[in-house]
Amino acid sequence: MKTKQKLDAVQLMRRIRDRMSEEMKGMTAQQQIEYIAEKSGLAAHKRKGPVRNAGSS
Repeated sequence: MKTKQKLDAVQLMRRIRDRMSEEMKGMTAQQQIEYIAEKSGLAAHKRKGPVRNAGSS
């Protein structure tokens, strides 16, 4: 027997975004990148060199 579960993806994404915004309040862009990398398990694959903005040349 299958049970039906409702998932409101938009509401879930908003909750996640709001929580992350609160946790990263006051951090620099570089600190935010490191925080996200650490939380996602990518900290072991740190970039070498400075991080560039997508809009800068």
